Amino acid sequence: MSKPGNVIRFTTTPEGADEFAAILARAIEHVQAETGATTWMASRCEEDPTCFFIADLFGDEAARAAHFEGAAAALILGEGGPLLAGQPEISSVQLLVGKNV
Repeated sequence: MSKPGNVIRFTTTPEGADEFAAILARAIEHVQAETGATTWMASRCEEDPTCFFIADLFGDEAARAAHFEGAAAALILGEGGPLLAGQPEISSVQLLVGKNV
């Protein structure tokens, strides 16, 4: 069941958090157009509204690489970049087990 994926943590400035959330909501349309992206979720931390996570899975390594060059990444880092308090923390992962994946 191994699939390549990412877990990415973003921390925004307090004044940029709601705008960043809106950018993530807009990014889903671009991810849906990616045939190699099989799972994509954006979440906001309940205890810290400036903390966001994206978790995604891909059909193969080529799809993961293409995702970072795609429209969703361009939107998130382009419009969202100035709202961040620091660099995103990107962890490359391999799915071990899961439900509905």
